[in-house]
Amino acid sequence: MDNILREYCPFGYYQKRLTLLLSVAAIATARQVGMLVFVAAPASYHWDCVATNTHGANLLPTSRGINVTSPATGSCQQFEIGKCSPIYDNRLATATAEFGLICNKATESRFAQSLFFVGMLVGSWVAGYLSDGYGRRAAVLVGFLLSLAASVATTLATSFWMLAVSRCLAGLGTMCYAVTAHVLLSESVAPSYRALSNTLPNLVFSIGLSSLAPIAYVFSDNWRNLVTFVTVEMALLALSSWMWTSESPCWLLSNGKLEQLEAMISRWTQKEGKNLPTGLVASLSVSSDNQGEQGPQLKTSRASEQISLSPFLSRRLRFFSFSMMWTWFSLCVMYYGLSFHMKGLGSNKYVSFFLLSVAELPALILVIWALKRVGRKPCIFWCLVLTTVFCSMSAVIASQSSATSKGTGNTRTCMS
Repeated sequence: MDNILREYCPFGYYQKRLTLLLSVAAIATARQVGMLVFVAAPASYHWDCVATNTHGANLLPTSRGINVTSPATGSCQQFEIGKCSPIYDNRLATATAEFGLICNKATESRFAQSLFFVGMLVGSWVAGYLSDGYGRRAAVLVGFLLSLAASVATTLATSFWMLAVSRCLAGLGTMCYAVTAHVLLSESVAPSYRALSNTLPNLVFSIGLSSLAPIAYVFSDNWRNLVTFVTVEMALLALSSWMWTSESPCWLLSNGKLEQLEAMISRWTQKEGKNLPTGLVASLSVSSDNQGEQGPQLKTSRASEQISLSPFLSRRLRFFSFSMMWTWFSLCVMYYGLSFHMKGLGSNKYVSFFLLSVAELPALILVIWALKRVGRKPCIFWCLVLTTVFCSMSAVIASQSSATSKGTGNTRTCMS
């Protein structure tokens, strides 16, 4: 299949359209990932407490009038026994304020963020099952529809647990789309263009993430308006993905759908002013007489088994697979830990989120060139080395900063 793509349509009109569509769709994925930073942000409020005399009689209520996001333990204790009540600056600004997630309930907002990533974990497995069994295009649409349904449920949430469950479903749909889109792009273009086609969605993801900050600021008076905006985006992208996303050539070939494959490749090549030789696609499926007798269903079943077990068949592949798993685990802990810990940067949450998102753009632009010129392995190695150096520098500078000033300040931004 790679030889046909390389010779007749390495990166033609339809492949460029697919890359553009899935890259734009990454904006909605970025919104889903970053939305909880603003939706579940700590509530802004002050305490209204009832003063008592030495005999325990209630005096006139007095307001402390201090905006806090981490109230003193004493205030929370008074709140729990009914002597203090929170006065929110805007009860609808965040879900934490609307659902009263303060004091002993403050950690529940972090639980909702954790459930989102649990959904992403499940979505990784669901994406592989759906894309192998029903096609890459179907898996992309399912991911969009799940994210869309989860966004609608989030908008209509009447309790914290409804919000948490909907965010878990959103994580499942988001990862189902993201994983499948990566595979679909890799299988639809020639090898020499895969670095470009797979890096562009990440580039647009960062743009979508950084643009979320001003959008969240515009809808800062009501968190449901922000979710509604993301929901409308998701609905438009779900419709466009079904109308204009093509199936993976490799999936069609492995499942014996040769007529569809030949029609699709012929359409691609004709757009480039080339003619696909008759019978060229059919010749790809004739690898042996035994496979031809077994039929496409049995071949697909055995191919799926081989693909699912291939990372563990040899010592070298096992080492490579577990190395990549550990690399992704470490990077995700650092990346999302930093992104979801805005208060540690010591500045406005909108500004901090924007700067952290924009900081990725130069690296992603450089990677497009480096992957093709330098290679995959050196890029991974030196990026990990630089990440280690900057994280170590950040920890040292932050510790010195906290000892000589009021806080860590913006020194942690070098981790990005």
